[in-house]
Amino acid sequence: MSGFILVVAGHVQGDVALYQLVEPGPIQETTFAEEQETAYRHQALNSAIAMLNRRERRIFTSRWLTDEPPTLEDLAAEHGVSRERVRQIEQRAWKAAGATPLA
Repeated sequence: MSGFILVVAGHVQGDVALYQLVEPGPIQETTFAEEQETAYRHQALNSAIAMLNRRERRIFTSRWLTDEPPTLEDLAAEHGVSRERVRQIEQRAWKAAGATPLA
């Protein structure tokens, strides 16, 4: 029975106490609220990305939404601009998305 907690119910019938096994963890309301928050954030991110132009969207999603993001140099070569220009575009995309980059 590891992973469960034994809880005595609020009343006793005759000489028999009522027991309930409860699995510890988040309650359903908390889990539901977290799922709703995640869905809202995904929707907000998708809406923000949709407002970017093609180049901003490509740079933003490449740098922040992929497992192995390309370097500024890689993106600079792809777009025919300097690394600094890619960084500026990336920063502008963050601003347009209404957020601040992490790190």
